[in-house]
Amino acid sequence: VHGNSSATDEEIEETVSLIRRLGVEDEVRKIAKRYADQALHHLNLLPNGSGKIWLEKLVEFVVKRRH
Repeated sequence: VHGNSSATDEEIEETVSLIRRLGVEDEVRKIAKRYADQALHHLNLLPNGSGKIWLEKLVEFVVKRRH
């Protein structure tokens, strides 16, 4: 479902379940953290403001959440 913005809730649940069954959840989280770090680096180039703060919080939420 990676990159599929039209993935259904069922497809997402199946993917999460597969990741857990295969025992690769930690590796997937490490990859997500690397993407988040890159996003935060690029956001740091933007001027300060409420939009930037909102995006930074969104990045943190996405990486820290448990499905």
